[in-house]
Amino acid sequence: MPNHRTGIPHPDLPGNWLVPPWPRDASFTDVVRHFLRSEPWDRTNTAHLSAYYLGYRAALAAVPGDEPLDAWSLSMRDCVDRCAAFYDRCRGPAVSTRCSG
Repeated sequence: MPNHRTGIPHPDLPGNWLVPPWPRDASFTDVVRHFLRSEPWDRTNTAHLSAYYLGYRAALAAVPGDEPLDAWSLSMRDCVDRCAAFYDRCRGPAVSTRCSG
């Protein structure tokens, strides 16, 4: 897929995607939309959540810089950054009390 960015590999299922590849020229909004389709709503496995949010943060950082940064995009980026940092600290088989903030 030369016109796509690498997706986010599934931590437990080699060869499968947690988030499938997205187009290289995707806008900020396109990347958000793409990641929301793969949102791990029902997962408590922090390895999955960490991979998702770290990949989401990297995907947003790779968006071409020609889009203006409005309040919504800054807020989205901040939210994803905080989630990535939180789940990166709390990796393990399940969310635990040590991950309360």
